[in-house]
Amino acid sequence: MVALVNTAISEYVATLTLGQMLPVTKLASLAYGASPYVTNVSNITLNGLTADLSASVKQVIRAGTIVVS
Repeated sequence: MVALVNTAISEYVATLTLGQMLPVTKLASLAYGASPYVTNVSNITLNGLTADLSASVKQVIRAGTIVVS
């Protein structure tokens, strides 16, 4: 299940384009959609913060380290 969530997040982030933001709630949605065994998603952080990650029109968000537990 952890691998499925990790893959879902990695694949989604790889599709982001210039200027596209990454909402924290999207990560929760991806986790729930990755497996019917995901029943709770909490403590989501992006770059150590609990806020959406935004990008300028010249930036693309890409995944670094993804930790799912």
